[in-house]
Amino acid sequence: HAHDHADDLVLDPEGNVYVTGESYDPATGWDFTTIKYNNDGVQQWLTRYNGPTNGDDDARDMAIDELGNIYVTGGGDGIPGDNWTYDDVTLNYTTVKYNPDGIEQWVVRHNDAGNNACAQAITVDNTGNIYITGGSYGISTDADIATMSYNPNGELRWVNRYSGPINEWDIGNAIAVSPGGSVYVTGTSAGTGTSLDFFTIEYNSSGVEQWMDRYSSLPEFSNDEARAIAVDADGIYVTGYTNITGPPFSYGITSIATIKYSPGGGREWVAYHQGLVDDKNRASAIAIDNSGNVYIAGMAHSDEYSSADYCTIKYDSSGSTQWVAMYSGEEEWDDWAYALAVDDDGNVYVTGISHYNPWIPGFWPVVTSVNTIKYNASGEEQWVARHTAENATSIQVDQVSFPRSTSLEQNFPNPFNPTTTINYSIPAQSDVVVAVYDLSGRRVATLLNQKQRAGHYDIQWDGRDDAGNQVRTGMYFYRLDAETFSQTIKMIYLR
Repeated sequence: HAHDHADDLVLDPEGNVYVTGESYDPATGWDFTTIKYNNDGVQQWLTRYNGPTNGDDDARDMAIDELGNIYVTGGGDGIPGDNWTYDDVTLNYTTVKYNPDGIEQWVVRHNDAGNNACAQAITVDNTGNIYITGGSYGISTDADIATMSYNPNGELRWVNRYSGPINEWDIGNAIAVSPGGSVYVTGTSAGTGTSLDFFTIEYNSSGVEQWMDRYSSLPEFSNDEARAIAVDADGIYVTGYTNITGPPFSYGITSIATIKYSPGGGREWVAYHQGLVDDKNRASAIAIDNSGNVYIAGMAHSDEYSSADYCTIKYDSSGSTQWVAMYSGEEEWDDWAYALAVDDDGNVYVTGISHYNPWIPGFWPVVTSVNTIKYNASGEEQWVARHTAENATSIQVDQVSFPRSTSLEQNFPNPFNPTTTINYSIPAQSDVVVAVYDLSGRRVATLLNQKQRAGHYDIQWDGRDDAGNQVRTGMYFYRLDAETFSQTIKMIYLR
């Protein structure tokens, strides 16, 4: 009956819900705990990971790949005698892979410097490679930003460590990967005379640094920390909190800061939102919609007499504020928004916690409630749902429409040169083959041969055969095979 804690939540295309965090067992201490629910909320499985020392294992983040495998990362026990500290054991980056049935596939622990290390964030690319970042104490440095990649089999691909200019406090808080395989990490890093700075870096898929940027709002002694990151085709977006002064901002009061970078790493804009008092003006989450609008959730002060409230901000793609929505809970206690999601219609969902005291006015609150809010695309509140609980740290919106049957569509464009797109749908996980044939029935090119989950897919053909040679002008056939389904459609290639 200890305070079990959830840290992250993800959905799969079938609407199943996966939750990870840590829970306590008297025999094993705090363990990674991961649960799968179906879309009716019925538990499908629960699995725990206990490190080799029976010490504390702290799950921080989770990701799911296209095949439904689950990856959980955080700080886990090392092996006694390997890396002893005053705590008797040293935390390592610990990552566990489960298959869709919750069966552990592998566990990897990493600590190249031999001191305490804890992973903070994880993501997976479209080929199944895993990317992790966090904080790792160095041999002769304080905490460094350690970022690494594993292949789907849990084999280490690369590791990069970043130690700031004064070798002190450097932590990676968030990580994202683009469809092209670029890896972006953001967090905080101690600077020379600037205290803590925003830190953002891009690596290519092989771990080679492409660019790095440090951002400090004041020339000296300001604490700036990036907490979340998002990526689209137009750029990279990071948000967190910073100190900025000068009209209309007040010195010494933190502000929510959001930066957009171009794909090449140049700052395109920086946007600020400052509450009226205190240092509790902070961003926790970021999202982007299909039009390039940027959404921020965190907390700020509505007026100089209030405690912190939920603060949700919408910027357009140029960084101009479209609206700011504030939410105050049942009483004048702090309300902290931790996560948000945006659906395809531009509705915004924000969740977090509110503190209140239902018994004794004037005393510190003894109850927290999870409050979830829906705003429409104009920032108007639609509803608020409240539930008495310890905390809320993640939110997802189920927007998946599932095919009812297997189908194959006509390619577009047709005729085509140089490329064409083939769309198909499968209603359940299947072994899928998409191949191109010539008029004689000879297979010219295999476009796909792998297991895929239920969903809508598209694949491109550039008019080349399996050897990489350009085919001749003429009529060709493409065929989809998925379990017992097979369909062939003709297309015309023009050179």
